[in-house]
Amino acid sequence: MPLRALRQLGVQHLFGVPGDFNLTLLDLMFATGNQQWEGSPNEPGAGCAAWPRS
Repeated sequence: MPLRALRQLGVQHLFGVPGDFNLTLLDLMFATGNQQWEGSPNEPGAGCAAWPRS
């Protein structure tokens, strides 16, 4: 399970663009409440949002 592996690595925030390809992952993430989703309208925006937290 990808979310379990990310949690074990200490990942608390996920950055990205919501879309058909990842809606199942996002639904599972919201149901478990272990990580926080930081959505963006485009990939460069997600990268810029993630950079200060890296």
